[in-house]
Amino acid sequence: MVEALAVVGERCIDGGADCRGVPRIFLISLKYRGLALCDIAILVVDINIGLRPQTIETLNLLNMCKTKFIVVLNQVDRIYGWKTCRNASFPNAYMKQSRDAEIGFCSMLNRTIWQFRQHGIVTKICYQNKEMRETVSIVPTSAISGEGISDMLLQLVMWTQKTMVEKLTYREELQCIILDVNDFEDCGTTLNVVLVNGVLHEGDQIAVCGRQGTTIVTSIQALLKTPPLMELGAKGDYIHCKKVKGAKAIKIIAQGLQDAVVGSNVYMAKPDEDFKEGELVKGETMRIIGLQNYIIFLGLIAVVMLLLPWLYLMC
Repeated sequence: MVEALAVVGERCIDGGADCRGVPRIFLISLKYRGLALCDIAILVVDINIGLRPQTIETLNLLNMCKTKFIVVLNQVDRIYGWKTCRNASFPNAYMKQSRDAEIGFCSMLNRTIWQFRQHGIVTKICYQNKEMRETVSIVPTSAISGEGISDMLLQLVMWTQKTMVEKLTYREELQCIILDVNDFEDCGTTLNVVLVNGVLHEGDQIAVCGRQGTTIVTSIQALLKTPPLMELGAKGDYIHCKKVKGAKAIKIIAQGLQDAVVGSNVYMAKPDEDFKEGELVKGETMRIIGLQNYIIFLGLIAVVMLLLPWLYLMC
């Protein structure tokens, strides 16, 4: 019997790009902005290595953002003796493995479950997980051979259908978050944003959180979106739009955006509305201060770890 699945809209944000050379603080901030937008995250773990420091760091950010996630246990094809079954579901691929490969997989799976347990997270392999709300699903995959990819997609659809239908359903209320603030060609300072819900028009009056607890109220001069397969912020020919409906990544051109705070929300400002700055920015400021404190804490840990060898030699 095949269960019918009602698939609603989901937003996909790639947070696993090659970030070598990027300062750690910037990388944490980038992850936080993406996770603040995600409905559900995919945490990729190498089955041969287990949890790395950056994986634990991402777990802490997931908890901070209260973002649900599934674990993808990747590179099962590198287990000793594993027989590749291209594009097969994991249960079908597992049935064709030798005893040695089965033992190797079970040992690595149990190690990963124990590592998550150390951080207070209960996990279970996906086809044995009957309590998706309380237990995090682990999906074994191979990105090279495609094993388990169908299981991962099924888990995403099942999770969203059972727990997030209302959250993923499009709403008219504006929900828009700032990903980046930068200078764009001859247009001055612009905002790279993700419009999740609602509609933005040229000429709309918007309000954003500014530095020092101020509120920036300005009018949209232009809305630009990227052509297909082009990253937001990359150089190229953008598509000029009079109106944009969520969910889309767009660039907003307006005046007075130099002090806009990255990671804060964009609000619709009604004409002649008298904004009470404290009410608008209070929640945004507290959330951003919390992130900054967390980044400072991680920086102090990194400094201590660097100094430990020198202190040991001095003693």
